[in-house]
Amino acid sequence: MFLRAEMDYDLPEFGSILKIVILPSTKVFFYIKKFITVENDNHFHAFQVRLELNPDITLIEQDQLATYLPAHTVRPFESGSSCIYVAPRFAICSA
Repeated sequence: MFLRAEMDYDLPEFGSILKIVILPSTKVFFYIKKFITVENDNHFHAFQVRLELNPDITLIEQDQLATYLPAHTVRPFESGSSCIYVAPRFAICSA
């Protein structure tokens, strides 16, 4: 599952959830592996993402997220396609 980590050049940056950490103080953190957003694909209504060779692994607090809803990834049904798309449930804006 993916979370929107932040916005970069009008495109959202996503990260895959590696671990969820809940502290006794009821703070929730996510360890995420960041993906690079390539483009917004209007045909699939999703964002094409790719993983770099040495991806950033970061800790993000739940309060820093614009939304708490995770997104799933989808792949086109094409022979040999390595594209990964993140399909949010609603429109993502920069605010």
